[in-house]
Amino acid sequence: SAEAAKKLLEEKRYLLSELSLEKETHQATIDALEAERARATELADELRDAREQLQVTQVAVLSKNRELSALRKELKVAQHEAAQARHELEMGGGKAKAPAPAAAAAA
Repeated sequence: SAEAAKKLLEEKRYLLSELSLEKETHQATIDALEAERARATELADELRDAREQLQVTQVAVLSKNRELSALRKELKVAQHEAAQARHELEMGGGKAKAPAPAAAAAA
């Protein structure tokens, strides 16, 4: 009977030791999952911030594209006007200088 009680006691100690190891393993798993959850939350926040920054950048790019388009139109008009003025000077060089002698004659 004493031998059986001793054997039961050893078995209980063994089972308690196994339970303790299981508990430690489970706690380590829980800790790892909590760390992964925290990192996932951090990454989600970074992603949200990056998306917001991307939207701001996209709006800025669209605005700059509109500005560039307007400037290109202005440049085209200016180039066209310059070409017309050059053509007028080449074709009727006296036409641009004609008012000057008339003004001199009036004086």
